[in-house]
Amino acid sequence: MLSDGAGAAPRLQEVSPNMLSRFISLTDADSILRFAETWGVLALQLPETGGTVLRPGRDMKDEGCEPIAAWRYYIRRVRAVLNIAAAIKQKKLGDLADWEQIGTVVPLGHYTRAKHEALQALFAQHKFGMGWHVLVQQDTLDENLANARVVLAGEISAWLDCWKPGRPRGISDFVLQWSQSQARWELLIDFHGLLFPAIAFQLALVVAEADSLYSCSGCGLPYVRARDRKRPKRGCANYCAGCAEKRSG
Repeated sequence: MLSDGAGAAPRLQEVSPNMLSRFISLTDADSILRFAETWGVLALQLPETGGTVLRPGRDMKDEGCEPIAAWRYYIRRVRAVLNIAAAIKQKKLGDLADWEQIGTVVPLGHYTRAKHEALQALFAQHKFGMGWHVLVQQDTLDENLANARVVLAGEISAWLDCWKPGRPRGISDFVLQWSQSQARWELLIDFHGLLFPAIAFQLALVVAEADSLYSCSGCGLPYVRARDRKRPKRGCANYCAGCAEKRSG
């Protein structure tokens, strides 16, 4: 669950793959505003230690900064990551335009100090706390795909981690919650009431080709439910592979 951050008594929204689909479809300020009214804001903040790089919010505050340019930046970056992940799945590197949203591609043997210094100018477009990657082209497709997977993994890690630096508390991604209906404890993903980590987590699930994360009705632990398994109906029990096997055995 995440908070929409509006008003004195914020509403809770259930995070779902539909949220990510709607996020990457945003095109203008009006659609972004409508999305924020439903799902909450990015709550971008400047580091307390100084600096000019806006980062995704680490705490909900009464006032924040929501530049449309930042929203568009994250939207473009998510689209690029999904396109790159789809290409890699087909054993392709994908479009250069997508790679340019998360970094740069450099031919083998051409990454000189002068090239590195020239690339520093690209950092200006990554001023919202995400950083960028360098993919050095290799001689073979297999080598390039191996490097691309490393970069993609690093990109997902950046989405999952970049909003956390400087948090003095609440850094765990999990929360223990008592389920009154199930009469037992459940271990759940904790988005800290923030939109950005919810988007990051859904992005990681899509790249990992997992449909969603569920809490097992048997053991109470979270598990990733594969795409080839039907989604459990809302309000009905669902089981991880281990518990499902025990029930059928």
